[in-house]
Amino acid sequence: MLSTLIATLRTPVSFLIVIGVLVFVHEFGHYLAARLTGCKVEAFSIGFGRPLAAWTDRAGTAWQIGWIPIGGFVRIHGFERADMMEDTDRAALLPAQAYHNKPVAARALVAAAGPAANFLFTFLVLAVLFLAVGRPTQTTQVLQVLPNHAAALAGIRPGDRITAIAGTEVADFSALQAAIRVHPGQTVPVQVQRGAASLTLPVTLDTEKGPAGHAIGELGIAGGAVTYQPAGLFGAIATAARQTWAIVAQTANGLWQLVTGHASPAELGGALRIAQLSGQVAKLGITSFVSFIAIISVNLGLLNLVPIPVLDGGHLLFLGLEALRGRPVPRRYYEAGMRAGIGLVAVLLIFSAVNDLGHFGLFHWLRGVAG
Repeated sequence: MLSTLIATLRTPVSFLIVIGVLVFVHEFGHYLAARLTGCKVEAFSIGFGRPLAAWTDRAGTAWQIGWIPIGGFVRIHGFERADMMEDTDRAALLPAQAYHNKPVAARALVAAAGPAANFLFTFLVLAVLFLAVGRPTQTTQVLQVLPNHAAALAGIRPGDRITAIAGTEVADFSALQAAIRVHPGQTVPVQVQRGAASLTLPVTLDTEKGPAGHAIGELGIAGGAVTYQPAGLFGAIATAARQTWAIVAQTANGLWQLVTGHASPAELGGALRIAQLSGQVAKLGITSFVSFIAIISVNLGLLNLVPIPVLDGGHLLFLGLEALRGRPVPRRYYEAGMRAGIGLVAVLLIFSAVNDLGHFGLFHWLRGVAG
């Protein structure tokens, strides 16, 4: 019974931990930048609604945990534009501590600090993991051979260890993938270690469409086993920096593929998909779960940099226009942009939720019921 209860609660609890940590990191970035630039922070909340716990610090910031445990916010004094405030709010302003009285560069720092905190968090988490458990390396041992693909047709078996592709030695699975990609449709010699025997098999690689539309080679295997190599302090830092950059680049490329139509909108997932993945990864152990949080942190940071009004990227866009014009964007354009941004974000949230429900098979089930 206890195991059933744990299994039932694993997904929602894991999801709340992921969201709580990432929201705190993001908003804490805004908070630190606001304090650094001399802005008064009126409130810092994790969750929405009536606070379950609340306290006020010496700087006058009200910290609280809301009973709706999704999302959060930082309320900065004078964040709203002066020409959009009510007279009573304008009269209560503290000019020296108001956000909108700060220079454009200071306001841009506050807006960019949330996504920057997400990227920094990913780097620090990965560095600690690499220092504590070592650098993960995926070996070239074949775990699974996909039927009717190049490897299966050439006689490669699960348990084989691939040592070279077309004369190029491969030390890990990423090197193996790189060596295969550049030979689409070609027949190449693949060296395989099978027990004590060393074999060379001619393999005609499959041809697949890559992210940029170019043809790439595919072998049709799944692998390999992950091993952890010890890493010293500097090795952990260097590897964390490379991995963080790789995650940022891959995520940015995925967003660009969606925007340009090279990737299907059906691949866009939302909160429900993240909740499902949170539960699945939590079953794999604390290392996998923390790594998952670090990866999602990059996604959150990049999404907030998209230049849509109401997101951090939208605020940076308006601030950039203000810097070019020497004065703020006219109120009517600012308000129109904010309304459009809210509408676009709402559409994206609904669309991703529909995708998630379809991914879970809800619509297939409904069609079955209707039939």
